Amino acid sequence: ANGERIKLNAKMHMLFEVQDLAVASPATVSRCGMVYVDPRDIGWQPFLWKWLNSRENEVEREVIHALCDKYLEPCLDFVVDGIVNRATMEMTEPLRQVTPMTSLALVEQFTKMLASMLTDERAIIDKALIEAACCLALTWSIGGALVQPARAKFDTFLKKLSGLPLTASETVSTGQLPSSTTLHDFTLDLDERRWQPWSTIVPHYVPPTDGKFSSIMVPTADTVRSTWLVDSIMSVCGQGRNCALLVGDSGTAKTTVAAKYLLSCDPATSTALTINFSSRTSSRNVQVAIEDVLEKRTKDTFGPPAGKKLLVYVDDLNMPTVDTYGTQQPVALLKLLIDRGYLYDRGKDLSIKHMKDMKFIAAMVPGRNEVDPRFVRLFNVFCIAFPPEASIKQIYTSILHTFFSTGAFNTSMQDRGFAERLTAAMFDVFNAVVTALPPTPAKFHYIFNMRDLSRVTEGVMLSTPDKMSECKHIVRVMRHEMYRVFYDRLVDDADKGFVGDKISKAIKASFSSEAEEALREPCLFGDLLNYHEVEEERSAGGGEEVRLYEDLQDFERFKPVLEGVLEKYNGVHKPMNLVLFDDCLGHLVRVHRLMRLPRGNALLVGVGGSGKQNAVMNL
Repeated sequence: ANGERIKLNAKMHMLFEVQDLAVASPATVSRCGMVYVDPRDIGWQPFLWKWLNSRENEVEREVIHALCDKYLEPCLDFVVDGIVNRATMEMTEPLRQVTPMTSLALVEQFTKMLASMLTDERAIIDKALIEAACCLALTWSIGGALVQPARAKFDTFLKKLSGLPLTASETVSTGQLPSSTTLHDFTLDLDERRWQPWSTIVPHYVPPTDGKFSSIMVPTADTVRSTWLVDSIMSVCGQGRNCALLVGDSGTAKTTVAAKYLLSCDPATSTALTINFSSRTSSRNVQVAIEDVLEKRTKDTFGPPAGKKLLVYVDDLNMPTVDTYGTQQPVALLKLLIDRGYLYDRGKDLSIKHMKDMKFIAAMVPGRNEVDPRFVRLFNVFCIAFPPEASIKQIYTSILHTFFSTGAFNTSMQDRGFAERLTAAMFDVFNAVVTALPPTPAKFHYIFNMRDLSRVTEGVMLSTPDKMSECKHIVRVMRHEMYRVFYDRLVDDADKGFVGDKISKAIKASFSSEAEEALREPCLFGDLLNYHEVEEERSAGGGEEVRLYEDLQDFERFKPVLEGVLEKYNGVHKPMNLVLFDDCLGHLVRVHRLMRLPRGNALLVGVGGSGKQNAVMNL
């Protein structure tokens, strides 16, 4: 006896529910009676029957029942098991999902998507309109977690199964289905009783009031659609758990969509909490973060302020470290909270704390740590596909065009075509870099994504009319920013030569008349030329003069400024005997640029004695 055993009397029994016996010892297996429950024994039909019986409109209930008989089983067979036709047993490969989903979870997601459209207020009984809503709900439930290539296959199968006529026009009335693209690209206007592309309801871009680049969000068909999906799940009342999980690669605007949705919620009826997971996040961190924003209602019941819902957004859900037994502790804690609605107090008595009125939105990048499928089933899962090239170009063109149009820039820069050419050049270089320079064990930091395009755009937006009066100056700034974002990350001459050549070709292709000025060497920009004047004025109590981002022209022009900074530093601290040769000056300017940017961060990588510490100390 080790003193830790639990003594059970004759009237006590213990029941364990586990997914598998991967970490069970032979002693556990031999002493416990094993009962294997096949998920197909019960199936998803009882849940569907229960949900149908909860629908109060009898006419609607009968129509939905007939449509479920028509669509659900064939669609589940096709997606989950790869059965094209059960009668002839025609088979294919099961469609790939971004994260594995069970048939029951897909059916539950279908009912929530359908309930969000067929509300009691609308009281829809028209069969054609209900079937259209059913097709859209199937698209974003059974087809919601499918990766991009699998979506086209499911769309073809669904349209064939429906037997409805296909129409290639932009707007399609109910009783028909659009054929120009997949149903994932269309929304259903229940008031007008028609299908229409998401692109037709995208609002105009409005710059953020605070002027911060990090606050910019350009609406696109993808962001409007993702916001609608989250809102559809969050708006369903009285039907189990309200949890949405967005799964997609970095740069697909998952966090941006969630943040925008949280900001759009009425503060009188909701409050928000954001939790960012990392490999070091513990279950205690998560519990403390949640308990800090909840109020005590009764002895053992907690919740947000009266009359409000707490919306919890969890970013990087699959980042926590997996322990010895395959468990992610923060995920296990959230599973208990979402599934059971309570947590245990971490004090000595381990009392139960019931937590009410909470909804969860989560996001993660596939391919990291595998998340417990029992936890994933609690969420409505949506695969957020990488936006098409047209959407990406629209985003950055809108940002740049608005920036140049609202400032006092030359009229030639205010033309939308100028912003489109800038975006095209940046995107050509980005595509070439992503394709030709993948990460390898020796170059693990070669990770390029949409954030790099944003960094280039943010750098271009440091331009001011005072210093950049002609188009060629802006093109030169763009070249500099692409060098800083892409070129400075490279480690060998072959990669640097490839990227430098791509940048030159992109500029010559889009800006032939400005190429000579833009490609002039050296290409260095900064706001340090008037550093001493600004500091003197600030010391004297003034502060009107500002430092503007400008072309530094050559090393000799700004070398005296840095020598003065070094002399000033040596007068206060232990002297540094530095020789400011050209390579050192270049590194100083590059690091200085990052430190001057909002949210600017730098990781200096180099062998010992290469001057990393001295470069930072001199800033």
